[in-house]
Amino acid sequence: MRTKLFWIAMFALASVFAANLLLLLLTPDKYIHLLEVYAHRNHPISHTGLVLCRVQFAFFVLAVLLWLTLKSEATITSRFSEASALNKVAGLLIVAVWIAYDALNWRTDSIWYVEDGLFESATAVLAMLTSLLLLIVAFDRRHQAGRLLHLVASFLFFLFCMEEISWGQRIFGWQTPETLAAVNYQQETNVHNLFNPVLTLIRSAFTLLMAVLLLDAAGLRSKLISLFRMQKLVQAIPFRQLALFGYVFLGLAIHPDNGELSEEIFSGFGVVYAMNLLLVGREDFRGNVILPASVQLKQSH
Repeated sequence: MRTKLFWIAMFALASVFAANLLLLLLTPDKYIHLLEVYAHRNHPISHTGLVLCRVQFAFFVLAVLLWLTLKSEATITSRFSEASALNKVAGLLIVAVWIAYDALNWRTDSIWYVEDGLFESATAVLAMLTSLLLLIVAFDRRHQAGRLLHLVASFLFFLFCMEEISWGQRIFGWQTPETLAAVNYQQETNVHNLFNPVLTLIRSAFTLLMAVLLLDAAGLRSKLISLFRMQKLVQAIPFRQLALFGYVFLGLAIHPDNGELSEEIFSGFGVVYAMNLLLVGREDFRGNVILPASVQLKQSH
């Protein structure tokens, strides 16, 4: 029955995809205008090709969602019920942030979204907090097997934080070097703004990867161990209890304006992930013991 529903859903998805493609080929100007009105908040689309790629990517994301749904017996409600109290609260907070972002971002004069405003500053703070927590995890005796992985993750979150604040440029007020300003789309001292035209696609691809990583955590752990015969590589895969956040990242992958939002949610998720690692072997708020990844792997079979 599940297989039949899967193919029915795939056929419906393919039909909608074909209709979009037909409209694009027959009436490209009207199709772009439709995207500007309904998917780009009445803003003109400057990089038409990239936006069209994102539309096609959205169909791919939906196909991945269908595949993950067929592959697993778990549903979003069952994943929520098996999550720890910490993860439930964090999940609800992230959804609240998402709703607030979409509600307030319609106002172009909102002080929440100006450069170095509340949301961007919170992203940098959460990224730095994640970096510090992962550094603590790396030197925790319970996580010796994955120490190198956690040190690398800590360093990457540190880079993420520094990129968000342009390495302190707007705090200390120095000028961007001329050679960098000439190629940086926002004339800032950072690397990620060198790729502004394709940054949205990169974010979409990354959030989709995160979704698959979280929703198929048990299967990926099994494959890692069978391929590399190294138990410590399990540490690279998030806990099964974090699978709930996979649905959030799936939504981000097709969100029409996933810039600051995806960065905010990813940095917040980083804090939750690090806290889960620190709580391994200890009780959560409801008295449930959070198990190590290797034990969760055995339980998933």
